[in-house]
Amino acid sequence: MEIAKLVGSGHGVDDAMVPPSLRATLRSRVDALPQATVAVLRAAALLAVPRIDLLAVALPEIDVLAACAAAEVSGIVTIRSAATVRPRVDLVVFSHPLLAAAAVDAMSTLDRRRLHGLLANVVQDLGERATHVAASMPDPDEAVAALLESAGALAIDRGAPDMAVDLLRASVDATPDVCDSPDQPTPRQRRVLALADAQIDAIQDDDALQTLAELDAAATGDLAACVTGMRVIPIARTQGAAAGRAAAREALAVVTDPAARAVHHQHLVTLEEFDDVGRGLQAARSAFDEAAASGDVRAADIARLALAGAQVLAGQPVDVSRAIDAADRWAGPWTWSSPPGQLVHVLTWTEHASAIAHAQRVQAAGVARGDRIAQSNCLSQIGAVLFTRGDWEQAEGCLRRSIELDEPSGPLLADLAYLLASSGREGEARGLLDQVTARGRLDLVHLDARRGLIGLLSGATASVDGLVEAEALAIDVGLRAVRAVPYRRDLVEALVAVGRVDEASAAVERLMDDAARCDLDNARADAAAAGAVVEAALGHAAEARDMFVAAAKMQERSGLRYELARTLLAAGSAARRAGRRADGREFLDEAAVLFGDMGARPWVARCADEVARIGLRSTARGSASRQLTPTEQQVADLVADGRTNAEIANALFVSVRTVESNLTRVYRKLGLRSRTELTRHIGSASGG
Repeated sequence: MEIAKLVGSGHGVDDAMVPPSLRATLRSRVDALPQATVAVLRAAALLAVPRIDLLAVALPEIDVLAACAAAEVSGIVTIRSAATVRPRVDLVVFSHPLLAAAAVDAMSTLDRRRLHGLLANVVQDLGERATHVAASMPDPDEAVAALLESAGALAIDRGAPDMAVDLLRASVDATPDVCDSPDQPTPRQRRVLALADAQIDAIQDDDALQTLAELDAAATGDLAACVTGMRVIPIARTQGAAAGRAAAREALAVVTDPAARAVHHQHLVTLEEFDDVGRGLQAARSAFDEAAASGDVRAADIARLALAGAQVLAGQPVDVSRAIDAADRWAGPWTWSSPPGQLVHVLTWTEHASAIAHAQRVQAAGVARGDRIAQSNCLSQIGAVLFTRGDWEQAEGCLRRSIELDEPSGPLLADLAYLLASSGREGEARGLLDQVTARGRLDLVHLDARRGLIGLLSGATASVDGLVEAEALAIDVGLRAVRAVPYRRDLVEALVAVGRVDEASAAVERLMDDAARCDLDNARADAAAAGAVVEAALGHAAEARDMFVAAAKMQERSGLRYELARTLLAAGSAARRAGRRADGREFLDEAAVLFGDMGARPWVARCADEVARIGLRSTARGSASRQLTPTEQQVADLVADGRTNAEIANALFVSVRTVESNLTRVYRKLGLRSRTELTRHIGSASGG
């Protein structure tokens, strides 16, 4: 299009066909405009919001609106009203960003600096004003540096860490190299620290380490301690857990503030856990003892959450209410390392009822601060909880958004891969697994478990050995949390499926011991469901049924719909093998409905396979309709009226789960497969 316009404006074909660049071609269109128009376009291109009224103040000698007419006729800009601004203002809007770039390409450095200086006097936003001032001043100037520093702090508060980095870097560059006092950091040193802090928040770890290296040689006392402490996170993220542990110990050797020490202890605990949960727990206990002895409430709350997280991983009981109280007391920023941020882990790993709500609060705080690490971690934890609760569509969205915000960890990719495989997208899942790497042995447990589970979903019975290896590594690492990496009931089921019942029995004993130790209902439900599978394999049908029922009740009460569906499937399979075909069909039908709602296609197929083995014929529709219980008939009638399950539950004063169970039995008794078929059946039976 641009070549055609050049030809149409009188350029030769050969000249038009070989422009040096598209920007150069576009610049020729801008340069052909009147001088006043070009001046307005250049100023508009440099403004974040090119308002006509601001341009008129910056260029008082020009009738801005009239000057824009030629650019409008040429299709370079349009004049639009800013819908969100009252009173109404008009904006200069370039038809393409490259046209804005072309408008300033021909300007000299001096002209551009002068224009930035004019614009700095008319804009109101502190960040934009600071940017224009910095661009207009070639030499260091303390007033400019202070303005840029303030603008950088404002950008952090507004949740724009990348912009903050740019402003604070400009602040450092604009700072004259002078020292007010030999006992205090110079203004430049203070701003370098602020820049490094913003780079860490923006996940620019290599840049942060390079920035901090500028202070290493001259730093002494508190400044040296601050630099040493700030290096821990970027070192751990770029060089690995071992290097991070060494950096954390180095920081603890020089940092004296109790709260700052508690943060470094917390980092050390997390980095120890990567390879040995027991070492992490020991470090957490030492940190808590030190913080409690200091009398500093902030330090004690930070250490309490670090200890709670370590206890969960070690399979120890945790006083969740005290952890929540510590997080509620926190008055500082809600970063990922703060008590509210660390509470997300504790609530997620224990599958506490408030896990999602609290994670969403911390995520919202991360959005407000532009803290991508907090946002990413919260979203990954929300996704994990949503998965077990059966809301797979939202879970997938959370996991994918988490990956977009931060460099994804191996466990996060593995969790998404398992969700995809469980939804029938095995090819995409395997592609993700190829990208997975581990930061330590704790990650390896997670990755080996997920690989084994994905293999079992595809029917690869040899994958049971992968779960056996994951279990052995978990024992060696000291990971005894039943729900932190929920795979152990899968291990039991897989061992039974390949005839290794003795190994399954031993795995159940370990699982039951850990469930009793951590004192969590969801862990006891896992243990009961796994134990029922073994009891069924040993021919103890009554004991198996009781354990399945107990597990299902706990899972339903906790809202763990995926785990409940798994239990119902296992119970249906066990009932089929025990000859209780009607019970088996009921369990399997309920499991199929739950799996279907999640989009768990491989699991729905398993339910169908089990039902096919039962061989029960569907009851004839005419006679079956007379066998519906009063509640089932009410549910059927309300479905035929177009009500949703939630609306039916409200109308009958029962839970949605009860509605689903009744609807499953209605489908089975009537030999139907969908709400549409049920509606037609009810209509024909009533003569409609």
